Amino acid sequence: MATPLYDLAYASARHQRLQPRTIFHHGLWWERFFDAYPADFSAPKEAKARFVSELTGLCGNVDQLNASTARLRAIVEANGGQTPIYQLDWHFVTGMGIEHPTENGFTWHRTLGTPYLPGSSVKGLVRGYLEWLHEIKPDESTPSDIENFFIQWFGSPHKDPRRWPENIDSRAGWFVFFDALPIGPVILAADVMTPHMGDWYEKGGSIDMVADEPNPAIVPADWHSPNPVVFLIVKKASFQFGVAIRENLPDTEREKAKAALGDVMEKLEEALQWTGAGAKTAVGYGRMNPDDKANKEMERKRRDEALEKMGPRDRLIARIAEWPEAKLAERFGINISKTHEEFGEDFELLLELVRELRQEDIAGWQSATKKTDKLRWKAHRNLTGKGEERDEHPVP
Repeated sequence: MATPLYDLAYASARHQRLQPRTIFHHGLWWERFFDAYPADFSAPKEAKARFVSELTGLCGNVDQLNASTARLRAIVEANGGQTPIYQLDWHFVTGMGIEHPTENGFTWHRTLGTPYLPGSSVKGLVRGYLEWLHEIKPDESTPSDIENFFIQWFGSPHKDPRRWPENIDSRAGWFVFFDALPIGPVILAADVMTPHMGDWYEKGGSIDMVADEPNPAIVPADWHSPNPVVFLIVKKASFQFGVAIRENLPDTEREKAKAALGDVMEKLEEALQWTGAGAKTAVGYGRMNPDDKANKEMERKRRDEALEKMGPRDRLIARIAEWPEAKLAERFGINISKTHEEFGEDFELLLELVRELRQEDIAGWQSATKKTDKLRWKAHRNLTGKGEERDEHPVP
């Protein structure tokens, strides 16, 4: 009997029970190397469950994910967009309708081999949420002001071109929705659904009769036994989304798009929180909230990258502007040695700029003494060379 091509090529590996987690591209293994076929090419449920379980655990290469998300950020921000990061509240799965021997498909990024959310799905998520928000139904026409709103953001008043007004041509909207990529390796797990009425789903349109009654093996009823089906899910992950302003917009439209970008990001966040992304959202899958820790870290990286592009003086000015009053006192008070070590040969220029740019803060420390406020007393003394005479116990 003919066997799959990979059956011979990977025979030795399969006999050694090679685990897919030792291979980088989980998506390739999932889509091309299902190895649970017996001689008759049936796929027993136990074999399907084993195949799914073998892909659980960490998935993704840190370096490649970092490089991909960095490229995405650069492209989006170069086009005036934003790249917020959201983390899963619970499980996430998408692509379940894709054909696969395990009965439920899964969407994989072609080059990264990780779960992701395609840009088209992100756009559809935001659009679907807005249609629900404005109570737009597929079989109803939308008011003209809402039509214009959808044309501006998404390029068309309806998903179905047959429902477009006669004066509307195909066009692109103001915004480009990019793929949502994981910012690091994700955790995959196995979940189970237990449909009770598989025959009804398959044959409900043509039920045969038994003793002048509908076939009891097919009709939906509570006497059917559950049929456990194991499927693959994302258990833990954070995704970076990206929405940019489309290139080559007329100046007037570009300005309107810039003003509307905040609203787009707000609706994206609401859609992720209230409706969820991907499949099985009705049972709570795919809901996400801002990943505050990751967003702060990304903002720090973005700031550091911007600082690297500045000259020494401008870089120091930017750093000084970031320090709140308490941080300034700490850096030039008890931690002045660490500050000197951190800035090295730029330290003298740093002192000059601090004295110039933060005069008001430094003047506010004049009344501080070693006894009442040692932190600010020492910072004032270090920055001005004064202060000992105000202290009851001056430093030798």
